[in-house]
Amino acid sequence: MTKLIKILGIVILIYVLAFPCYALTERYVNTDSPAGGDGTTNGVSGTTRAYNNLAEWEADEDAVLTEPHIVYCSAPSGTDDTAALNIAGWATTAANYIHIKGNQTTGIWDDSKYVHNVGDTNSQMLIGEDFVVIEDFQSVGTATGGNANYRMFVLSQVASNSITIKDSILRGRGSTSNSHCGIQINNAQANVSIYNVIIYDMIGSDGRAVNVQAATGVTILNTTMKPHATYGINNGIGSGLTVMNCAIFDTSFRDLYDPTPANSSVSSYNAADDVLGSNGVALNNNAGGEWDASFTDISSSGVSDFSVKDTDSLVYDAGTDDPGNGLYSDDITGFTRTTNWDIGAFEYDDSAPPAPSGAKPPTQAIINITWACDEIYSWGMINGEG
Repeated sequence: MTKLIKILGIVILIYVLAFPCYALTERYVNTDSPAGGDGTTNGVSGTTRAYNNLAEWEADEDAVLTEPHIVYCSAPSGTDDTAALNIAGWATTAANYIHIKGNQTTGIWDDSKYVHNVGDTNSQMLIGEDFVVIEDFQSVGTATGGNANYRMFVLSQVASNSITIKDSILRGRGSTSNSHCGIQINNAQANVSIYNVIIYDMIGSDGRAVNVQAATGVTILNTTMKPHATYGINNGIGSGLTVMNCAIFDTSFRDLYDPTPANSSVSSYNAADDVLGSNGVALNNNAGGEWDASFTDISSSGVSDFSVKDTDSLVYDAGTDDPGNGLYSDDITGFTRTTNWDIGAFEYDDSAPPAPSGAKPPTQAIINITWACDEIYSWGMINGEG
């Protein structure tokens, strides 16, 4: 027995040394929960009940972080989170970061999942901290009263920072006389990574999917943009912008407006109406039905399905492998990408019989733990395949 105990002790020691664990703060937002809880559970009653909205979470939790802080968002009854969010007043580092995680899993808009919908406002989510990850998120806005209505606005970063927006859906809703913008970036020191994101219906006279006014570097990879607006991406930082494996179409002026200097962004392997960079795929303003042939269903109002239609799709196998150099290896649904990677947020599964459009393979349920091994929750994995 003593020998067995010693062996077990050695095995445990080896495991601990191989897989060190760190503290992790977990909080919950549940739109079914009345305000006033401390967010430590996903319950809807008692003092430990979930926060009602992200604004309540932010006001209660902003602090100097000594460990990663993740907040899980849900809406069991389909009630939207209608409170504007301003992420500010924290102190974050690469190791101690903020992670906001929604619960979309299919890459197709789902009103039964968590939705951030502030309505007619200028900025729904202000990201004013240095190390923030947004994942599996759904955000929609309604621009009817003259507001520009940004889904997410990145600003106020310092020299060392990393903002990641991934596996999310941003869309517009409202009058064509107003302007929507999916992601607005306006800070000279910001470093932003956007991948496996879908942005659409950013209608308006000056609408755009991504507006890069100022930043140190912005990387947009495997993102599908159908803004139905003036611009797809407006580039104000020249060669600091990298766009690869993206589908950008349905704009009235330019899919990628790259004025200063002209054509200065690093762009390749994109599908667009006006072809972007090298190895591009021409979608030709759908003149020959290219949009419809490439994506499963882009006609359904509000719930468009941008998954790769079939192996005859123009975006199938048309991208380049691993454009993020290890940043991620799956698509918006969690499906592993295979050579050659497809363009856009979805990867087509041609190894099995067709599945329901946008379906996601079974995934392990999130376990409510207070300790997590760093191979799962280190910054590198959270910012990549976590």
